[in-house]
Amino acid sequence: MSKRKKKKKRVKIPTKSFLTKFGVPLALIPGIIIASMLGFDYEKLLKTSPRNNPEIYGTKVRLVEAQDGDTVQLEKGMPIRLVGIDAPEKGKPLFNESRALLMELIEDKVVEVEYVQKQNDNYGRLRGYLFVSCDYLNQKYCEDGKLNVNVVLVGNGMAIMKIEKSFVKLKPDYSKELGEAEEEAKGKKLGVWSLVDLE
Repeated sequence: MSKRKKKKKRVKIPTKSFLTKFGVPLALIPGIIIASMLGFDYEKLLKTSPRNNPEIYGTKVRLVEAQDGDTVQLEKGMPIRLVGIDAPEKGKPLFNESRALLMELIEDKVVEVEYVQKQNDNYGRLRGYLFVSCDYLNQKYCEDGKLNVNVVLVGNGMAIMKIEKSFVKLKPDYSKELGEAEEEAKGKKLGVWSLVDLE
């Protein structure tokens, strides 16, 4: 009897650029690479996303803080970048006001996250829309008992609507609501729109 040598199964180890193309948050990439070296099948992970993996990412979460006017920190440690908007950066006018409004909207509340299909943030953040319960009946921007936080920020002039070309026609799509809120903020010269001459 001859002994056959067992062929070692070649371990596939993904590269950072490969995982980034698939939209894996940067914060997870080192762990996935190390786990792959130990035999973890990363290809199964690539078939999942925050949209269909609530056990891992959570859709009803508590948020620890607003890092700025368009990024929040999850209690679990992952940051979420609010999609479809762009708030003033640190050191710019209305940065503190934008961050304060976001904090006011999410503080001490369970926040529902609706993740977008595409998760390719360069800073290791998840991407999505945030919803909180309305504080009272007929509250502005309240629909089906929920406030779309992204829309509220734009409607108050604390952020502008900014939808990247790669996000056009992706689900969920709140571009109509964001556009209407921005037109109203522009018309009333609220927040960032009070700083620019629109004529």
